[in-house]
Amino acid sequence: MKIIKPKGKGPDVVEQRDSCLSAKTKQRNIDLTSEEGNDGRNQFNVKPSGSINYQESEFSATSLDKSNKAANEKSYKDLLHKAVHILSMREHSKLELFVKLNNKEANVDVVDKVMRFLSENDYVSDTRFTETFVRAKANKGQGPIKIRAQLKQKGVDEHTIQNHLDEQSDRWFDIAQAEYDKKYGELLVTDYNSWTKRARFLQGRGFTMDHIHCVVPRTDFD
Repeated sequence: MKIIKPKGKGPDVVEQRDSCLSAKTKQRNIDLTSEEGNDGRNQFNVKPSGSINYQESEFSATSLDKSNKAANEKSYKDLLHKAVHILSMREHSKLELFVKLNNKEANVDVVDKVMRFLSENDYVSDTRFTETFVRAKANKGQGPIKIRAQLKQKGVDEHTIQNHLDEQSDRWFDIAQAEYDKKYGELLVTDYNSWTKRARFLQGRGFTMDHIHCVVPRTDFD
């Protein structure tokens, strides 16, 4: 722009006009900032080119990630405390414990993390659970067939079951005999029907036919 120097005016006048024009140009291109609401969440910056950039403050992705991480960490600690309490009551299989924890916590990632910690640190063990389970059920007069089925329902693998449940062990014959004597005492087997009734009793307790034929007296009706 050509500046016409007024007559009778010195360089100060030209400098003043230049300053005024520069100020007006800057005023047209200033950054505009929206008025913040009461919550102060959103901020809009208008550049001299006219483009708008949206910036999130407290609800940024980083903030949400930190919030979720903190919530998951709290859930993990709470669930781990509950798991240790459950295991302090009695031994559990891994599947049995997982089901209980899953009912207490909706986030399966948290449950998996707790289960992994408990397994790696030997808080929960299918081997130890099987040992105590077999012993407890045998003391209650149950046979190996029934015990095996219960262990499978609790998620114990066949290899672990086989290592701790020998169906041919002499102790099962002793347990079957004890259960039979407790139920029938010295009552005699008089016919086939009475024999089958006693056989079904032992079968229901989880004993094999080898155990039954050894324990239940046979008579001439054979």
